Parts: sequence; structure tokens; C-alpha cells
Amino acid sequence: MRIAFIGNLAGNAYIWSKLLRKKGLSAELFISNQEWKPAWEDKNFSNKGSNEWIHIYDNTIIDGLKIPKGLHRGIRFIISRIYYHRLLLKLLEYDIVHSFTGSLFMSRSFVSEFGIRHKRPYIASATGSDIREMAFQEGRDGRLMRLFFQQAAKTLLLNLDMVDFYDRLSLKNAEFFPFMIDTQKYCVGNATREYSSDSKTLFFMASHLDWGVVDNANGRKSTKGNDRFIKAFARYLKDNGNAHAFILDRGPDKMIARQLVSQMGISSCVTFLPEMQKDELIKHFRLADVVVDQFDVGAFGTTALEAMSCAKPVMIYIKNQCADKCYPERAPILNAQTEDEIYVQIKLASNRTYREEIGQKAREWIMKYHDWEIVSSQLINIYEEVIYGRKCQNYYPSISG
Repeated sequence: MRIAFIGNLAGNAYIWSKLLRKKGLSAELFISNQEWKPAWEDKNFSNKGSNEWIHIYDNTIIDGLKIPKGLHRGIRFIISRIYYHRLLLKLLEYDIVHSFTGSLFMSRSFVSEFGIRHKRPYIASATGSDIREMAFQEGRDGRLMRLFFQQAAKTLLLNLDMVDFYDRLSLKNAEFFPFMIDTQKYCVGNATREYSSDSKTLFFMASHLDWGVVDNANGRKSTKGNDRFIKAFARYLKDNGNAHAFILDRGPDKMIARQLVSQMGISSCVTFLPEMQKDELIKHFRLADVVVDQFDVGAFGTTALEAMSCAKPVMIYIKNQCADKCYPERAPILNAQTEDEIYVQIKLASNRTYREEIGQKAREWIMKYHDWEIVSSQLINIYEEVIYGRKCQNYYPSISG
């Protein structure tokens, strides 16, 4: 069985193909030169030798020659068609193509061969705004994204809130599917205390700073709402709370976040940190007492799940009505959405015994439902069902009715 992954949003295609290769499968990754680079996930990554299973494509280069920007538009179009035709022929050599975020439908020929003529079966993984926002848009882009999900041999909904879109988008072959977490990499470990004294509760907000101020396009449903944490944290400090927060300085509202911290008068209790590679991120998960994620979407992303795998309590908003359709039991988290609810959870998390108990249960829950060994076995079953017609038994409840 030969599998081609394409579309590498947040590095998931790289992680999944890498883990499947650990199980002996022939999985290869096709990645655009403009996409996320594997070196962020693996500091010592090199696309040479043992990593020849990664194919980096760049439609501005053909046969080793850079296409001049000043070239006539019609000629550039013809060259681009030739380039994508060659890439298409490569993908058709595989038994199945697994595409994230609609990346497979990069040209008309791809739509025709995969979405209409079904030359090869493909798996469509929904990752976020692709299905929450774009699939509901009018116009060409919206129609293409809906077609991408509707014509897939199987659509995997990677966020639990997406189960609400099943009927609205007529997704006949869709099911919830959990993110694959490398629990050996994301695990309990020691880290030297930084940013505050041992007596203070240490909060780490690793999600993008985004509550829809700078990026306020119509129809956005993927903001983080994490300004509410900053406001609730300020209330807690003014009520004589003893805590410190360190925040990744990233996201469209990062400058506004700095202004908000200053306006709240809590600058001495907040440290902004630059973006970091995964090894540094894991270190900061381990030294934090609580990891703070997002409060709008109502679902887990990989940041929260990786922190939970490190046995850390995660403060996040999860839609329980959707979670109950996806998991046999609810996740042990600090569930909050509004500023008042976040404030309550901050107070509860100030109790060391309580937060450590939540963290330990979080690790156990991840091992049951997101460990890569379990999830990859289920994924292989899905591939075999699609390619060979073997019916597989899901580890998770199907949402197909």
C-alpha cells in the first residue's frame, strides 16, 4: 500500500506520514515550498538521505529553471499547467492520496482526476477554517471546498465541533477522527522553573493571539477569544491572586494583546515570548502549571492535546454536546468560555493538588484516545477499507447516522 500525503497545515501531514512510516507503511509527503517546514517539528531535520520520502514542490521552478516573473501571463499559465500535470502523474502512482485542508484540489486537472473521474481514491481531512468558513462560502472557492469533502472516499473531521456540519454540507462519508499524538515525544518531563517563583501559579498561553480585531473578515469562525483570559487573569491578580503568565507573541492581535496587558496594569506579571520550535514548546509545557488555549471554537487543536499528553491541565472551551458524539468519555480539562468562567477556572487551578490531578487524568485520556499507535491502526483500517473494500470497525462512534 502506497500513500501520498499532501497539504501540511500545522505540520500534521508530516507528523502522520512520519508515524505511519514507523509502522512500516510506504507513506510519502508532498509539500509546497510555501507551506510549513518539517524543521519546525524536528530541529535537526534535513531533506536529504533518509528523508527522500518528502517531495517539496514549487510551481515557480520547472526543470530546475526559475520561471521569470515578467513572463507573459499566457505563457506562465501554460508552464503552470505542464508543472501541475507532472505533479498529478506522480500522485496517480499511489494507491491512495490523503489530503489536508483541500490541498489536493490545486488545479482543474486535479479536481477532474480525483473529484470527478475518481482516478484514485482520496481521504479528505478537515482541519479548521477549511470546513468552518470556506466550505460555507458562496462562489468558486466555496464550491470547490464542498466538492473536496463531498467527493472524498472518506472525510475525516479532525475537530469535534465539525460534527455539526455533517448534514449542512451533505457529507455522506464523514466521521470524526482524532488527531494523532506522539505520546512518547509529548510526555512528562522535568524543566527548570522560569519567569516566576515557585510560589506563583504559572500559566502558559501558547495559542495564537486572535480575537478578531485585526483579522475581522466576514464569516470568521476560528478566532481564539483569548483576550478573555488576559482580562480574567487581571481580575485574579487584583483579587490578590499569586500568578504569572507567559504568552507566545504570535497571531494577528499580538500588538493589541500587549496594549491590553499594559492597560490592565499587569505587565509585571506577564512575559511575552517569541515563537519557538517544538522542542522549546515541549519544555515550556513542562515548566508551566497550566496551559491556556482557546475559548471560541469549542474543539481541541494539536496544541491542547500535546500539552495534555505532557500531563498538563489545559484551560480551553470544548462543546460538550459535540464531544459526547465523538468520545466515550469527556476529557479532563478546565472547560471555560466566558470571562467569568475563565476566572473561576483560574482560581480552581491555583490549587496545586487539583491541577496536578487534572493533568494526570489528561495524560491518561490522551493515551486512550489519541496515542499514535491506536490512531494509526484505525487510519490503516480506513485505508484498507477504501482500497480493498475491507470493512473496518471504528475505534470511535461514527457520526454518519
